[in-house]
Amino acid sequence: CTDCPQPCAKCKDKKNCTLCKPGYNLLNGECLTNCPIGYVPKDGYCLPCEKNCDICKAENTSVCTQCDSTTYLKYGKCVVDCGTGFFADSHRVCQECLPHCDICSNSSTCDLCTFGYNLLGNNQCVETCPWGYVAINRVCVKCEESSNCKTCQNIDVSKCITCFSGWYLYNNKCVEKCPPKTFPEVTKCVDCLPECATCSNLSAC
Repeated sequence: CTDCPQPCAKCKDKKNCTLCKPGYNLLNGECLTNCPIGYVPKDGYCLPCEKNCDICKAENTSVCTQCDSTTYLKYGKCVVDCGTGFFADSHRVCQECLPHCDICSNSSTCDLCTFGYNLLGNNQCVETCPWGYVAINRVCVKCEESSNCKTCQNIDVSKCITCFSGWYLYNNKCVEKCPPKTFPEVTKCVDCLPECATCSNLSAC
């Protein structure tokens, strides 16, 4: 009989162990103190993790905790791309973007919202832009500053469609007081009849 190589507990020949002594783990006939990257020690054996996984859980080798440098960790799996609605952090772990955000580079700002939503500021995806804004290419763009537009055109934000309370729409602008030869009608200024210098309706000067 030939002694098994150290630190084998059992072997089939002088080069191949079949069981290791306590504190060692068996891999390909060898007893190792530390399992190599991509393997995890369990009950005296080095068990293989899934493809592209450097470190996995001993109790469930299909759950990865650290992927190799070519992939990203997403919900315990190694993926080539984090996918829509996720970004890769500095540890190559996929993290979720803000709600309804498709593309982002961190968890507090968004670059592109999901279809049907618009980016307000840089950190909120909303279905409807608030008053004073118009949706252009999935972004809430502010109507022209100091225009007092409640809504404005998406092809020209300086042109108002409706005004805030107390202002009247005249020639795509919001005015506090209707100009000469016009009169206020609910939310807009209407031109008087041509022969009128002033009027309060279209019936008479």
